[in-house]
Amino acid sequence: MNVLLFIIKIPHYILDVILLVFDAGRYKKIVKKPFVCPNCGSTFFAKWYHLFQLREVTLITTQKAKLKCPHCKETDMCRWMNEEQA
Repeated sequence: MNVLLFIIKIPHYILDVILLVFDAGRYKKIVKKPFVCPNCGSTFFAKWYHLFQLREVTLITTQKAKLKCPHCKETDMCRWMNEEQA
């Protein structure tokens, strides 16, 4: 019984890894553009793995992401400077 359950879960784990690699590639493209902190106004580049906690739809539609500013150390909705705004 345990072997059968394990065999059923293997494709699920493989799909999770494939989606994780795909998401990491998209996030690495997103972080090439800077973010602007609303508190201190500084411009910074986020690390790609910090974006795993947010939904890409939120970033694309509102142009904001909840990140921690490396300068003032405040966590807030930082504005993303994509190619249309840069």
